[in-house]
Amino acid sequence: AEVVRKTLMAARRVARVAIVTLAMRPWVDNSSKWFLPGGDIQDLLEELEIPVYYAREHVTKFQRVAASMEEGVDVYTIAKRNAMKKCLRKLMRGRPSGTRQHVISIGDSGAEEDAIKEIMWDDR
Repeated sequence: AEVVRKTLMAARRVARVAIVTLAMRPWVDNSSKWFLPGGDIQDLLEELEIPVYYAREHVTKFQRVAASMEEGVDVYTIAKRNAMKKCLRKLMRGRPSGTRQHVISIGDSGAEEDAIKEIMWDDR
């Protein structure tokens, strides 16, 4: 738990930080209690103002249906892309137009990589 706390604190000192997960609410809170007991991760996220985006909540019914009908379209990538895009818009709010975005995305599936590449390419 201490390594996670220190990592989040160090990241937050130099950047804006958010968590985007494909898990269902309230996975971040539950899993931190189960796997990082005593870490008070939820309190830390609030203290450091680190928002959590549950990507499945950012897919429209139309997108789900369309993805299921189109070969090669991954609804999880769509979910991640939509949530990441919303997150980045909020994090960049108030910054001058044309400000460069530097993004580090850490994930355990190709959906994260594909989603952030689409966003950053589209934002050119």
